Amino acid sequence: MSQIDQSQRFLFDNTDVSGELVELDRSFAVVLAKHPYPQPVAQLLGEMLAAAALLCGTLKFDGLLVLQAR
Repeated sequence: MSQIDQSQRFLFDNTDVSGELVELDRSFAVVLAKHPYPQPVAQLLGEMLAAAALLCGTLKFDGLLVLQAR
């Protein structure tokens, strides 16, 4: 792991296709170091961290984003 957090948006020319890549190595490692989650929980947490980062980068509002799962 590179131990950095980064986000990169991309756009394919002459198409309606765009996206964003997010890498949260450092943040995810810090969270996992503080709590010994079982592997399935750690995987779900990583996916939720990525989803929250992508949503925050996409939504334009002043506020707080809370992502919950049941």
